[in-house]
Amino acid sequence: MCHPGHRHLHPMGRTMSRTMRACLASGRDADWRWIRTMFPLHLNTLARQANAVCFWRAMPSAQVLLRMLLLWGLCGFGLRSVAAWGVRAGWADITADSLRYRFRQCEDFVTEVLTHVLDQWVQIDPCEGVPLRLVDATMLAVPGPTGRTFRLHAVFDPRRGVLTSVQLTDNRQAESITRGPHVAGDLAIADRGLARAKSLLELSARNVWWIVRAHLGNLKVWDNDGRRLDQLDDELCAAADAAKGPVEWEAILRHGGRARAVRLIVLALPPKRAEAARRKLTRRSQRKRSKTPHERTLRLAGYVMLLTTLPPEMASAAAVLHWYRVRWQIELFFKRCKSLLKLQTIVSASDELQRVRLLTSMLIAALVDRMNLPTIDSKDAVPPSLWRWTHTHQLVLLRAVSGEDAPMHLSPTRAAKVALHLQDRPRKRHAAHSTRTIATMAQSPKSRDRAAA
Repeated sequence: MCHPGHRHLHPMGRTMSRTMRACLASGRDADWRWIRTMFPLHLNTLARQANAVCFWRAMPSAQVLLRMLLLWGLCGFGLRSVAAWGVRAGWADITADSLRYRFRQCEDFVTEVLTHVLDQWVQIDPCEGVPLRLVDATMLAVPGPTGRTFRLHAVFDPRRGVLTSVQLTDNRQAESITRGPHVAGDLAIADRGLARAKSLLELSARNVWWIVRAHLGNLKVWDNDGRRLDQLDDELCAAADAAKGPVEWEAILRHGGRARAVRLIVLALPPKRAEAARRKLTRRSQRKRSKTPHERTLRLAGYVMLLTTLPPEMASAAAVLHWYRVRWQIELFFKRCKSLLKLQTIVSASDELQRVRLLTSMLIAALVDRMNLPTIDSKDAVPPSLWRWTHTHQLVLLRAVSGEDAPMHLSPTRAAKVALHLQDRPRKRHAAHSTRTIATMAQSPKSRDRAAA
């Protein structure tokens, strides 16, 4: 006997259909549900607070919105193709113009999701010893009608191979070692471009250790005898040459009435590496400034000079040099992002859409980094290729985001909706020219030759 209000169906028809649909859905979307656990729980509330969505009409949920954003970033699809896939997969029936409008409002939403993901990774599998934080920035000269240039600021954990902070600004925002959620006990490592006294002293006030490559001409550093170290080049270089290894001096960094005791570590490069560094410096200077570098600058290019607040009992001079060499990992991270995520080729019609696309790409990079964690922690004798693993996990993420629930055979109604999104736009051709071309094609070969003549 059927429950009151239920229609009489085939025996077990209603129950079986529901069970089968649930089983199929659980099998098809298991990968996406695992990805979903990395995001905030209340995505709908977050999307409303970030003004990404005001009304839930064509877009059923913030989860669908985020899924279409990730598909947009992973595939390199245009908005019409993303909208068509949303119809095909049964996510949302939305036009490309409406999708463009919604995506333009998603900068704060994607930023909040990215921040949540990065905060989650910071708390996973704490490393022994001092937490390393590689700080750097890269320019993204994005092609397109706007001609905008962005600066991507990032903080990278080399031990686990994951991002801990990302900021996207325009090119007017300067690089700074203070960008990122540095906490007491962290060790921030940066190149000479971020070695500014004000920022370094600010980190020290927060009890954050740091290592930077020093450009003594830009920093006010004195030795214990009150002499400026940038005026002691000959003495520093001669001591490093004689030592055949790293040498160090106790020094004081001053700025704006504040001071901090630091260590200066100097290492002479091998002759071949020193000569290669000088050639690179010469080429760069001639390309940018059309002139040859000063003799003093060329001589100092053959030496590595580091400033650090780490005390000798925590790290020897050799250990400081070793940790600084790890800084190259963030350069490789930027290279992977530009090559695999195609950051340099992202083109959008508006500045807002451009920023959302770049932030979505960094969210994808953070998710792929999370998938790479077992690879980083592997104890295999032959270390795996992080580049190949990143590429593989990018494809796995694409499969999870796109879903396996897009049917191969569509109903006529759904097929018509998909085709509506994928129609070719009418081409602007001169009517007279088109008529003349068609008439010429209808002529005989001899007539076409005469017409062409």
